[in-house]
Amino acid sequence: MDSGQPSSLELFLDVPFSRRWECHRNTIHRLYIDEDRPVEGAEGVAAIMKGTYRFDANVRQYKYHLKKWNISKSVSSTVKDQAIQTLGKRIRDGTAVGGIRYKGVEIDKQKLRRYIQDDARLNANFKLTRSVFFRWNLPYRALKATLDHPSPGASDFSTPSNFSVFSPPVIRDHPTPGTAASPVNAPTPTTQAISVKTHFDRSRSFIKGDIGEFLGGMSSSDRRVATTWLHQYWLFAFTTSKHWGKGPKKWTADMLRMTEFPEQYSLPSTPAGLGVASEVRSPSSGSRNQYGVRNADHQQHRVPQPSPLCRWCIHVNYINYQGIPSPPLEEGADFDVQDSNNWPQWAEDPRTVAERLCDALADNSFSNMNAQDLPLSTNAIAMAAAASPDTMSVEAIGFAIMAQNEELVDELLDDAVHGDLDVSAIYPYHLAASYLNGSNTCCDMFRPLLRLVRHNVIGRLYVNELGHTVLDSFMLTILKAHTSCTPIMADERLKTMTRFPGEEIDICGRWDADSPCLRALNAHGSPGIPFSWKHMFCHTSVQAICHSITRLFSELHSPDINTPSGLFTKSCFTCGDRLVPGPLHTLVLTAFHLAQKGCEGETLFGMVACLTCLLMNGADPTAKANLSVDLLLEVDGQHECTHVSLDPLELGQKVPPTAWNSWPEETRLGWDCFMAVLGFAQREMTRVTSRALRSGQEADDYYFDYDAFPPLTEDRSLPVDRYGLDSEDPYDVDDDSECDHRRGNMFCVTNKHLGVLWSAIQTELVSYRRIRDGDAWVSDNFDLRTVKDGANTNTGCGKLFTEGGILNIATTDEACSFYFSNMEDWSRSTYR
Repeated sequence: MDSGQPSSLELFLDVPFSRRWECHRNTIHRLYIDEDRPVEGAEGVAAIMKGTYRFDANVRQYKYHLKKWNISKSVSSTVKDQAIQTLGKRIRDGTAVGGIRYKGVEIDKQKLRRYIQDDARLNANFKLTRSVFFRWNLPYRALKATLDHPSPGASDFSTPSNFSVFSPPVIRDHPTPGTAASPVNAPTPTTQAISVKTHFDRSRSFIKGDIGEFLGGMSSSDRRVATTWLHQYWLFAFTTSKHWGKGPKKWTADMLRMTEFPEQYSLPSTPAGLGVASEVRSPSSGSRNQYGVRNADHQQHRVPQPSPLCRWCIHVNYINYQGIPSPPLEEGADFDVQDSNNWPQWAEDPRTVAERLCDALADNSFSNMNAQDLPLSTNAIAMAAAASPDTMSVEAIGFAIMAQNEELVDELLDDAVHGDLDVSAIYPYHLAASYLNGSNTCCDMFRPLLRLVRHNVIGRLYVNELGHTVLDSFMLTILKAHTSCTPIMADERLKTMTRFPGEEIDICGRWDADSPCLRALNAHGSPGIPFSWKHMFCHTSVQAICHSITRLFSELHSPDINTPSGLFTKSCFTCGDRLVPGPLHTLVLTAFHLAQKGCEGETLFGMVACLTCLLMNGADPTAKANLSVDLLLEVDGQHECTHVSLDPLELGQKVPPTAWNSWPEETRLGWDCFMAVLGFAQREMTRVTSRALRSGQEADDYYFDYDAFPPLTEDRSLPVDRYGLDSEDPYDVDDDSECDHRRGNMFCVTNKHLGVLWSAIQTELVSYRRIRDGDAWVSDNFDLRTVKDGANTNTGCGKLFTEGGILNIATTDEACSFYFSNMEDWSRSTYR
């Protein structure tokens, strides 16, 4: 036989034809796959096998056996995606890649690139379907500490068993022009295409709101870079919303001081300009704080401390006068970016805040990180944001609420109402309660929010997706700002949360999200506020909580104040019953935690104020709930049912004497005063209920009626025409209908003695603050012991704040017969 021809042994002529297919399988595979020949044609597999191997078969037979052997040149989309993911991991690790084989067959690079291009073209136009920028309020190290494990997708991606990656051939000595190596470090077209595809897919996952998929598969350095960039955008959006209308129109990375608060450790592959410093370990650096984060060496990395002294908001009655405006600063004039007192007001801006947020994503001016160095596609995110104006408008409203810019919220909600924009996804009332700022807006953020009377009516949004009421959010804000409690103590369903919502805003005005002390703290890896930064439930916080409660439940279409709570809910493991407290039960438990885990000097004056405020707005002190004290105090062995029907007073009386005895004297006095007021309200409610039953009248008519209250003369109808309220709207309320839960909230008062107490509390709130560190938290004008004695003996009388006040919110000139306030420090005061 001629040279180059197969031997008689390779022809397998002595083997029956049907069995010769298996004998020639490797040869057919080599011709069809390795040499990439077609089955048909003069140079095809069938022709070569017939002429060279004397194996004569038709095309249909070849196709049958190729399918039977699972030999195919085509690669499914799933296989291509896995190949791209596998190559992408190698490329991100800096490994040189020559190609990839699937089941021993090399996947054509050109086909991979074409697949990537087609996928990008087909998926170029997608939109934001939900708010996706809200959660990035922490830098990477602090965010990492809030998760159950280091971060989503922390386990390294491993190459699937049916794939194999091979390195590129080594070009030695003098390569020919056709095989010359690329310039040093220049990525190949395939490498570039795979990187683009990987970044695009990540951005698509982010835009869909799938954070696990977005971070999954990233290396630690990629996750850090991505989350740092998103946190920088969050800071930009917060700062833009906070100062909208004055000062800089476009906040840049330099203005935002992005390089001043580097995270205190280094990671490989740090992008240029990120400014990550190394952490210096101390002998005690092995200790960890309450968030599981190692304590940094305070000698090397001392976090600045916030002021121990609050700021405050002072409500004043509007005075009608003809003002003389001060000469405005020239808009284009130079001014100190860090000195907001001298910022000029803007002229009319053609860009909306939502458009400004979109612009920043497109030009990346808010970040000191190069867009091309990021492990995601900023272009895809920017295009999705630009294509989603409604979603970005909702994002803008959310950031304005968090930044406590009431004027901006008012403007944005006006557009939202007229544009029929649904903001229910961000639960704006809960958001406002979580980011309450008693030093600036106090309760005024709820003024524009309570105008949402169409698709976002408060009755529908009063309970969020967790089952928490807005009142629950106020309780969480109290626990967040003034105790060492963690979220799981208030709701066992929050076991994965290590911080409360809104911890970046101090209700007393001592820091917010862009304060140096907080940014430095987060850079050290602490996601939450240290207990050492907190102080007792002070007057600024009390006023903000009480005023907000009053605003919330003083509207015609206010929610039912007696809606069951979503906090401190338990399940009986024996019978399966769900144990759900009422709002006053939750208030009792909040007061208990404040006494048990509160700050030094806690007097519980604030809880007495909150209780009185809720009672004045119609909370029922006699309502019972099926509760287990053992479960609530975590002493139940779960051997039998321990839950019983308890009213709020009975629940408070179950506090163990050992706990009460462990509290400081001022805390015990405050608790006794709290219980005395609750007991007084319950006795009065029981008395008028019995009296009503004897007379055949409704109990509410007696309980809420107080003849000293001035008769209602104003029109109680809601001006729904302003917002075009549709009569077919399922959340519309007939103006002539009776709302039972509203009968006492704004227009009636429970009892004159409670009214006296509420008057005294408001006088205290509008006239006294702690001016210096070490001053008393409560003034000499308010004596908790007298309140306790009076509540126990049903004594006292006085005048309620019902005339002239703003929704029962008293101002100083209404509360005081002569001026004795000590709040004249203008540097710490905001007037509303």
